[in-house]
Amino acid sequence: MSKKIIIGRNSSIVDSLSVSNIICISHKDSFDICNGKLVIIFAVDKKHVKGNTELFEKIIEAKPAGIVLVSSVSVLVGRDICYKYVRMKSYQEELLRKAGFNYSILRLSTPEWLIGSERKPNLLFKKKSLEKYLNNLSASELKNDITYLVDYSLPPSKLSELYYKLYCVFPIWAMRMVDVLMKYFTSSTYGYSIESYHKYNQK
Repeated sequence: MSKKIIIGRNSSIVDSLSVSNIICISHKDSFDICNGKLVIIFAVDKKHVKGNTELFEKIIEAKPAGIVLVSSVSVLVGRDICYKYVRMKSYQEELLRKAGFNYSILRLSTPEWLIGSERKPNLLFKKKSLEKYLNNLSASELKNDITYLVDYSLPPSKLSELYYKLYCVFPIWAMRMVDVLMKYFTSSTYGYSIESYHKYNQK
C-alpha cells in the first residue's frame, strides 16, 4: 500500500494521532515525496493569503495522486467574515477546487481532547473517528466531496444563548471586545465558533 503524506507535521492534532502508513512533513520541506501519493493537508497560514497560495503551488507542482484538505466547520460562517482563520480556511477550499486533482474536504469540529473543548455550545469529534477516517483513505476513492466530522455536541448555556442573541444584532467588530471577556472569564463559546455551531445545526 502506498504511503500517504500529511503536510502539517507541527499540527497539535496531527501530533496526537496514531495513524498507519503515513509520512508527516512540514510545509517548509521539499514536496517531491508527494509525487503520485495521496496528500493530506493540515497546514494552514492562518493570516496570509500568500502563504496558502504558495503551499498549494508547491503541492500542485509535486503532482500528487489526490488531495484531502483538512478544513473546519467554521467555514460555514462565510469567507467575508472578519475572522482571518475562517477566511484562510475558506480560501484553501477555493484553491483546492481549482487545483485540478481529485479531492475531498474534511471539515473538522473541535477535538474533544484539546483545550477549548469544554466550552458551550460546541461541536466535537473523537480522536478515533479522525484516525479511522485517515486510515481508510484511498486516492482512488476521492469524490470531490465534503465530509463533516462531528461526533457529538455540547448544548448552549444561558450565557452563550444571550451572547449569541447579541452577536446576531451587533456588528462583529463591536463583539470582538466582548469576546475578550468571554475568553478569559467564562466557559462559553464565542466568536465564529458559536456561529459555526448554529450554522451547522441549521444546514
